[in-house]
Amino acid sequence: MISKAKTNNFEETFNALQTVVEKLESDEISLEDAVKAYEEGMQMIRQCTTILEKAQIRIEQLSKDDVGQFNLEDISSSLKE
Repeated sequence: MISKAKTNNFEETFNALQTVVEKLESDEISLEDAVKAYEEGMQMIRQCTTILEKAQIRIEQLSKDDVGQFNLEDISSSLKE
């Protein structure tokens, strides 16, 4: 069975998802293991999507101040899970 990615790191989660996909594409996986791997993969997709959505919010909050400098507004309260 493939271990679940329990991290907030996009790259690690995405790499784990790629491993799941490779396993599902192989001819050496039972139906039961394929279903379990699919479920894990879907969880990883949701986790990657959440990480990307949070990054998008942060980027959208980036704005120029009065002297033309970029600042990141504090949006931590809107990112609570």
